[in-house]
Amino acid sequence: MCQIEEKLRVRSFFVLDENFLLHRKRALRLLELMEQNGKSWALNVFSSARVLQSYSIEQLVGLGVIWVWMGLEGERQQLPQARGRGHAEPRKDPAVARHPRLGSSIIGLENHTPETWTASSTTP
Repeated sequence: MCQIEEKLRVRSFFVLDENFLLHRKRALRLLELMEQNGKSWALNVFSSARVLQSYSIEQLVGLGVIWVWMGLEGERQQLPQARGRGHAEPRKDPAVARHPRLGSSIIGLENHTPETWTASSTTP
């Protein structure tokens, strides 16, 4: 990231890793390195509300998380990464509520019916 920053003169990165914040040890190591080297980059990441809630606001700010793309899955969703995961209430958690979010869903999968889509689309 230091080389990219220097070569391209950028300070903002879009992290195309759905599990970047899920791998807490790696993310906190990046935070440690950023602090040691006086870096204050801006990170745009994929995440879920549940994973965001596992970090303190200080950690998210330190990492430079400024924008979050969240997948919206219903409880009956069959995607492997969605199974068994409920949704946190982002508006009730200050660590989540302060970050701009973009929600998205995949539509038209073969298991989608009017009933499962209605359940998916009502998730906050």
